[in-house]
Amino acid sequence: MMSSDFEEFEKIIATCQKCTSVSCILNSDYYTAVWHKETNTFSRIRCHYNNIKKHKNNLPTILEGCEIPFLYKDISFDKYNVTDKNENIVAYGHKLVDVTENAYFFGPNGNGKTMLASIIANEKIKKGIPVLFSSTLLLFQKLREGFKNDTFDTVKKLIQKVPFLVLDDLGAERPSEWVCEQLFGILDYRLVNEKQTIITTNYDMPSLRNRFTLNDGDPYAGNRIVSRIARGYQLVKFTDIDYNLRHAQKSIIQ
Repeated sequence: MMSSDFEEFEKIIATCQKCTSVSCILNSDYYTAVWHKETNTFSRIRCHYNNIKKHKNNLPTILEGCEIPFLYKDISFDKYNVTDKNENIVAYGHKLVDVTENAYFFGPNGNGKTMLASIIANEKIKKGIPVLFSSTLLLFQKLREGFKNDTFDTVKKLIQKVPFLVLDDLGAERPSEWVCEQLFGILDYRLVNEKQTIITTNYDMPSLRNRFTLNDGDPYAGNRIVSRIARGYQLVKFTDIDYNLRHAQKSIIQ
C-alpha cells in the first residue's frame, strides 16, 4: 500500500507536469517536490520557473524593456525546428547553455538567430543565472538616457557585469565615435572578465568592420571592435542553405 506521503508527492508531480510557467498552479510560489527513497518522504524544492519569476522581478527599472522578446519568452529547444541543415548549430546552442563560451551569430534576417539566442537565455534563467537580453539600439538608448537621469555609470556597470548578455541585432544602430567607444568598452570588459556574451547580427566580420568605419574613413574603430570579437568569440554562420560553425580567426579578412 502506498503511503500518504507518496500519494501527496505523486499528486504534486502530476500537477507540476501541467505547468505553463505563467503562474504556479500549486499556489506554492514555484516549488515542486522530490522523493527521498532512504526515508520514504518527500520535500519541496524550488523549480526552475521559480528562477524565471525571480529574474523577471529583479530586472532593474532603468533597464526596463531589455528582456527576451515576448514571442520567445519561456520557449525551449523543442520549439526550434531542427533539420539536417541546422542540426550542427542547434547542437552548439545546447552546448552554450552549459558553458561560458562567447558566440557571434551572423547571417541574413529570418534564419533563427534571435530565436536561438532567446532559447539559450531562457535555459540560463532556469538555471538561476542572471540574464540581460537587449537589442543594441535599446541598450545604447538606455546609456544615452543615463546622461540625463544620472544613471549612466549604473547602467554601464550592469551591462558589463551581468553573467549572461545577449546583444541582439548588432549594427542596426547608427555608428558614431561615442557608440564605437561604448561598444568596445563593453566587449573588452566582458572578454577580459570572462562574462558570457552572445551577439546576433546581419554582418559578417568584414562587413562589421566596414559598418563601424566612421565617416572620415578611418577604420580604427571598426578594427578595434572586430579584433575583440575575433579574439574571444565563436562565429556561427546562419544561411538560407546551410549552417556552419567557424572560428573567428579563420573568418576575418586581413
